[in-house]
Amino acid sequence: MCFRLLRLCLFTEKNLVFLLTSHVDIYAVRALDLQVDNDMEREDALQLIVAMMNIYQHSHLKRLIEFSAAQREGKKYAFPKSVMQPVIALALRAICSSITSEPPNVSKKTDDGENVKDWLSFACLEVFLEFCVVEPELILSMAGTDWMVRILMGASVPSRRVASVVAHILVSWLDRPHLRAKGKLHLVLEQIFAPLIEFGFFQKNLSSTEQ
Repeated sequence: MCFRLLRLCLFTEKNLVFLLTSHVDIYAVRALDLQVDNDMEREDALQLIVAMMNIYQHSHLKRLIEFSAAQREGKKYAFPKSVMQPVIALALRAICSSITSEPPNVSKKTDDGENVKDWLSFACLEVFLEFCVVEPELILSMAGTDWMVRILMGASVPSRRVASVVAHILVSWLDRPHLRAKGKLHLVLEQIFAPLIEFGFFQKNLSSTEQ
């Protein structure tokens, strides 16, 4: 209930800064990580994290954090990576669960070998894919591209719709030169198409595509 009230009161960048200085992000991350019959609290925590990230995208705080991160001796901020880390972990867990033919809401096993269902894993995957579009550099730095190769090669496909969305994300990243370079997307293409096309094809044409 507390996280829900905070989310409903979150309208501006000033509200976001107040929550961060009050360490609300730490409490939300902790609530999302815990699995002790607190499904409603975890869902509210996830919604609060999404609301915080939506405010962050269009704020001066984002420019400040990015500018500081670009400086060699600049101040390093934990946010937004601190709140996205558990979301990305749950999203990748949903992807990996497809490899073992488990339902996407199965996250881990207890010491007794019993499955513990995580009802938020697929919801986190949806949030993860959304931020692949709106915050691609953040996703690249935190999650890499291995998950993308798994889905597009069919090794781990939660659904055809997810595979289609990931394909569109890859195309949009390829259209941006700095993302191609940062994510080394030519290697992603090699892994996907190597069984069908000569392995050195992309290396030969890499220089021309970067121009």
